[in-house]
Amino acid sequence: MQRPLDFRRRSDGELIKQGGFQLDFDELARRGSMSKEEKFIGKWYGLYDQRQAGNFMARVVLPGGVIPSSQARALATVAQRHAMGLVSFTTRQAAQLHWLKLKMLPEVMRELQVAG
Repeated sequence: MQRPLDFRRRSDGELIKQGGFQLDFDELARRGSMSKEEKFIGKWYGLYDQRQAGNFMARVVLPGGVIPSSQARALATVAQRHAMGLVSFTTRQAAQLHWLKLKMLPEVMRELQVAG
């Protein structure tokens, strides 16, 4: 028999998850800042704060480490426009775009969404 879980103490992350994972990137860009909670939710979108203030990194998952040529071209285009022309490929089947600014995140996310 399993003992029932009693959530007397929840972490900030658990409370944020319970509230939902919605981010409005257009609103964030307009406002020009992200709260601690929004940065936490951003991780679920593959968006991370960089050590350099005002910069973000977007992680794009490549299932099985495979990327179709059309998506590779789209990723390169996004990198050229927004990430200083650089894409980093990781050993964990992902591509990373660094040096993204908050004001460009809505456009970056839309372009990545269109590319699939």
